[in-house]
Amino acid sequence: LVSYKGPDILVKSVPIIMNRNPDIMVVLVGDGRLRRYLENLTKEMSIQNRIIFTGVIGENLKPLYYKAADIFVRWIKRSKRGKGFKVIKTAMGRCFHFSAT
Repeated sequence: LVSYKGPDILVKSVPIIMNRNPDIMVVLVGDGRLRRYLENLTKEMSIQNRIIFTGVIGENLKPLYYKAADIFVRWIKRSKRGKGFKVIKTAMGRCFHFSAT
């Protein structure tokens, strides 16, 4: 959970997403300098019941998380191509990759 991956953008987007999907659950996998800030932010925004912080997970568990997810979101604030996000939507065990900048 580091700033260049933009987890704060996803957290701040949750109330907007909840307008269309009130049952949304966000799972943030990993650890890093922003974790405490993000946990506090979810409390300030009263969305702590919508976000799960797993901490670091083993490589063997990642496929289970991907399979359980409806979508996978990865924001890149800085990269060689500029900023943007990637969404990988999983359906019936297949991945569909969407990118935007």
